[in-house]
Amino acid sequence: MSTGVSIGHCAEANYLVKKNDTLTTIAREFSTTTTEIVRLNKIRSADQIRVGQKLILPTPSSPKEITYTVKKGDVLSTIAQAHNVSTHSLTSYNNLSHPDQLAIGDTIRIPSLHHETEIKNRLDPKLVQELNHIRIKNLRWNYIVIHHSGTTRGSASGMDRYHREERHMENGLAYHFVIGNGRGMPNGKVEIGHRWKKQKNGGHLASEFLNAQSIGICLVGDFEQDKPNKKQIDSLYALCKYLTRKCNLPATAIRSHAQINTKPTHCPGKHFPMDRFLTDFCM
Repeated sequence: MSTGVSIGHCAEANYLVKKNDTLTTIAREFSTTTTEIVRLNKIRSADQIRVGQKLILPTPSSPKEITYTVKKGDVLSTIAQAHNVSTHSLTSYNNLSHPDQLAIGDTIRIPSLHHETEIKNRLDPKLVQELNHIRIKNLRWNYIVIHHSGTTRGSASGMDRYHREERHMENGLAYHFVIGNGRGMPNGKVEIGHRWKKQKNGGHLASEFLNAQSIGICLVGDFEQDKPNKKQIDSLYALCKYLTRKCNLPATAIRSHAQINTKPTHCPGKHFPMDRFLTDFCM
């Protein structure tokens, strides 16, 4: 996600203040404190930052890289679990073409927590560019609601066709965003729905009042039977980071379908890690 940050080799970075920014949201996004931003910029009043203002931000120093030597019986997933990182991160960070073929004595480089956070915060630049061109009225949205499709495969276009032809929904796709699982659309790919492009009410909740203020995100998959995959969760995390910042929403605005719907539902399924997702999101 393009944030206007220019980072060099020093311990500081420049940031251009955007609409709806506050010192709190900026500090949270860059893992610092409002006190530190105020100190670096000699700000007299924390509520007087302005759009276009250049702020100096502290950047975390790079920690000494940790390495691990593969021992008998090791597999990549257990190494990842022991170091609190994902198997996907270890694979990409070490450029492993055959992650299931570790040899005793191999050296595995462990990515830092900062590197993990960067991965989670990353949206495709082309997607961000498209999102940035969509005008959002101030205070238009109050919630971000997470759904699953309830199917093992699917796509935004297929859901749109179903909602138009079978459910006779005038605006088609009930959700504002769809995240693929590799079966019907690319794994982790975020599709922007017509409702978000035109800033129309959602059709994903059993309440017109809530649909008028709730952003709907649907992950392809049946999470009553299985878990969402890593790429889907990373895309959801990055998309929610973008939306909370763009719409000036707190983390508490993120809800599951079951938590907010006026009618009982199990969506997004018993295997969707809602508590873990919110804990990670707020870190």
